[in-house]
Amino acid sequence: MSRQDWAAFLKLISIVAFEELQLKKIFTWAFDVRPNLYPVLLKNGFRFEARLTNHTSFGSGYVDVLIHSKFSAQPILRSATYNDLEKTYLWATDPLVRKYSFSNTEIQKLDHSTWFFEKLNQRNCLYLIFEKENESIGSIRFDIEGRTAIISYLIDPKFHSMGYGYALL
Repeated sequence: MSRQDWAAFLKLISIVAFEELQLKKIFTWAFDVRPNLYPVLLKNGFRFEARLTNHTSFGSGYVDVLIHSKFSAQPILRSATYNDLEKTYLWATDPLVRKYSFSNTEIQKLDHSTWFFEKLNQRNCLYLIFEKENESIGSIRFDIEGRTAIISYLIDPKFHSMGYGYALL
């Protein structure tokens, strides 16, 4: 198939998968024998996930398998704002999120509010909200010192195990 044929095919697959079937994410699993396919996947919003080396018997030998994926709508990053205070407090106090935090101590709302507003106003802090279709999925924060940064991120527990943590990073 030509690149144009692959592009048309991917557009049709995306419409069926995301609009008609309401899937959140689709994967491709393809033998590494289709050089025209992979650039078209990348150009059409798929991202490379993995290469499985010598994974499958094909012809008289073994070939690699390439896996790509695509989300129903591409998540975006936007700057955190004062309007994110409540959502970030809910995330920060969720037991599952606390389990993986730098600190597992309980967070009081007043303490979170003070911390949150300080982070928004710090020049050495980049605080972003990860969202898809205007729904907040998680956050990522870069606390910058010189040429290094400490990265803190979290995914809303209702979006766990959907690949968003990987996408966010």
